Amino acid sequence: MSLWREAESLWGELEDECGSELLRRVGLVAHGGDLRSERESLVSLGVPATKTAADEIAARFGIRLPDAGDAYLDSTAGFILAARARDAFATSCAVHGVTTLEGVTITALAPSATGVALPTSGHGTFTADVAIITAGAWARALLAPTGIELPVYVSHETTAYFANSADAPLPVIVDYATADAVTGSGIYALPSPSLGLKVAAHHSGLRADHVVATAVPDERVVERLSRWVGERLPALTATPIRTETCLYTVAPDERLLLFREGPLVVGAACSGHAFKFAPATGRRLADLALA
Repeated sequence: MSLWREAESLWGELEDECGSELLRRVGLVAHGGDLRSERESLVSLGVPATKTAADEIAARFGIRLPDAGDAYLDSTAGFILAARARDAFATSCAVHGVTTLEGVTITALAPSATGVALPTSGHGTFTADVAIITAGAWARALLAPTGIELPVYVSHETTAYFANSADAPLPVIVDYATADAVTGSGIYALPSPSLGLKVAAHHSGLRADHVVATAVPDERVVERLSRWVGERLPALTATPIRTETCLYTVAPDERLLLFREGPLVVGAACSGHAFKFAPATGRRLADLALA
């Protein structure tokens, strides 16, 4: 939570710089077996996480939760407008003198006592005193020849989108009570302004030691997500309008691995939950590079 507080402030700075909304606060509903300790931890940090009955959540948002279990509402939470945030980062980098090369592959890393060389496909070799490596699911293979063994695995996650024609957006939903032994832990949902509602199950994907070039959505997961929408959100049609896959690079205990070894600063893995922290992790990686 302390990392989010740092990131929240930096998102605000980026919003001011780009003149556009990046964090949309629609609230958050969390549901699970016993969320008392989580709720109390949030309250101790100044977050208004309020225990809320299932019938009140149904009346306010049309979310149908079972009477059993615990639920709370955080009215200050929300989601990041991802495409807009990406563009804001790119614009800010350009304004501050950063050159961005797209479609360039780093083929190897060659650290030495004086710096690091980065040979590329089609753009020669770059050299630097320090290189920050944020290669996501490809980081393990890229770093292994340098002697850095990342304790991570790659998972191919399935995401589904459901049309939401309601005038008011739904809050973010985290449903811990839906964990499944075969298809992952709790289901989460958040508004996607152009597509309706994004729904996924955290850590539901197939694990691998490498990136599979052509991953397809897991129909078992799609079926599970559709069933959840039908049970929890009866106002929505429980047939997805789109499905897709994404990659998690998962470290033990879902930690964010941010560290430096010689001239290499590593920002991986991020365990599927790091984008909301991006300004804060970026600052920490920069501090490591300048140390």
